[in-house]
Amino acid sequence: MVDETKRVQVTMKDQGLRKLQGGQVVEISHSKVPRVIGKGGSMIQLIKSYTNCRIFVGQNGRIWLDGDIESIVYAIRAIRMIEEGAQMLRLTEKVKEYLESVAKTG
Repeated sequence: MVDETKRVQVTMKDQGLRKLQGGQVVEISHSKVPRVIGKGGSMIQLIKSYTNCRIFVGQNGRIWLDGDIESIVYAIRAIRMIEEGAQMLRLTEKVKEYLESVAKTG
């Protein structure tokens, strides 16, 4: 909240707000956040479903992941793949193929 004198007040007193503990934070360019999220959350949901990680994506480009170490590594690789290939055609299919391949070996 910002009052009329431009003082900023930040609180954790709202529904769903809490301190995140554990996990790992990765940073991507804030301009790539919409691509990581995907249309209607489809891309991030794809990563969550294959890795069983809890993932929160901030609009500032910070992404928090929590799960077992191996799953976090796979999720981060998928996120980096999206970041690097944001303009690539068939990116969703390529990410899905990657996640399916690691799911079979894992």
